[in-house]
Amino acid sequence: MSIAMLVDNPAGSRELYERILDNLDHDLPLGGILHLAGPGPEGGWRVIEIWESPEEAKRFLTERFAPALRAAGFEGSPPTPQFWPVLALEAAQSEHEPVADSASNADAR
Repeated sequence: MSIAMLVDNPAGSRELYERILDNLDHDLPLGGILHLAGPGPEGGWRVIEIWESPEEAKRFLTERFAPALRAAGFEGSPPTPQFWPVLALEAAQSEHEPVADSASNADAR
């Protein structure tokens, strides 16, 4: 069964997020279905992901995310993720570029 994962990092920022992505080579990990990221409603940084299984999510967090977080300069304990089962996943087909690419293209103009 697919699961959703929410990670709120009150000490997170776009800069930290981008450094983590650089350490992860910007690829969607094995077992990852969907990745969303942006500022949290009360500051910090929020990530929501959909995974094929809890095992895939936990393997990613242990083997790839924690080392990438430390390599990006984050000190302290990693934020604690929350998990819940996904009973439905629907997304519209879109011709638009991903938000991150659109923002990068806008900065280049």
